[in-house]
Amino acid sequence: MDQTFPDRSIKPFRMGRIPAYPVSGDQLVADAENRLQNHADIFGCALFQSRNDILSTLAALVEDEDYRTKFGKVNSQPFAALAELPPESQAAAMKIAELAMNRLIEAMVGQLAAGARALPGDYCVSYKLEAQLEKITGATTNGVKLKKVDKCTILDANQSVLPASFNSWLQRFGKATV
Repeated sequence: MDQTFPDRSIKPFRMGRIPAYPVSGDQLVADAENRLQNHADIFGCALFQSRNDILSTLAALVEDEDYRTKFGKVNSQPFAALAELPPESQAAAMKIAELAMNRLIEAMVGQLAAGARALPGDYCVSYKLEAQLEKITGATTNGVKLKKVDKCTILDANQSVLPASFNSWLQRFGKATV
């Protein structure tokens, strides 16, 4: 179930929702042909959902003085200044924020997929990104019991679907809700 963001009863920028990916776990397991892309798309969905949640929080900070007070006097000053501007200027600022976050997601995906990067002292760094699909099998007082159903390497030194997925993510998940 998709909950409304931001939750104005808590301090701004506390998030962490489950990705609202439109494919069920059973469908993921059954769709072996699109396995890698589906796992990558869950990651993209989570990134863009976070972006949209941040945009909603930014809009709420501009619109709601009471919510700004929860953010603290120093942190809320830019939002108070933005609240004083005409609606067209506020909309332009929000669009700039959206474009900046899109660029950050694209740059992060590029960094992950770039392969080994040299570091000082004859070292390199590279990234590996794996997705693990787990089935909830029960619950205890210590939390849910999980059983691994599938594990998929989305990115490693040999391959990555992430860079080619960015534009698709932007179209599928990037519709801002503000």
